[in-house]
Amino acid sequence: MKSPQLKALLAHFWAINLWKFFLILKFRKIIMEDEEVQAHVFISGRVQGVFFRATTRDIAKKLGLRGWVRNLRDGRVEAVFQGKKSDVEKAIEWCHHGPSLAKVENVEVIWEKISERYEDFEIRY
Repeated sequence: MKSPQLKALLAHFWAINLWKFFLILKFRKIIMEDEEVQAHVFISGRVQGVFFRATTRDIAKKLGLRGWVRNLRDGRVEAVFQGKKSDVEKAIEWCHHGPSLAKVENVEVIWEKISERYEDFEIRY
């Protein structure tokens, strides 16, 4: 049988290691949220002629993102967002409704590795 002191020591050791484990998980989550990412986004619906590109640019700049946005010939809007993961996710969330005149039907997101770093966020023509 284990002595009461040994049981208490093992319980204390287990609690400390469990606390360390949770701290590591929390720290890892914080790091991952601030990780630089790139999302390639395609938005469909009534998204052209409703200030979608201009508003996307404004939102991206406010969030400190880099990349670009443009209209596609098939009626969709295409955007590339680079920046902190949490900020890119905010921009993508905004794309699901867009500006007030838009009617978004679908948002396709492709997470990519950053191959080219953009300096700013711009509208492409």
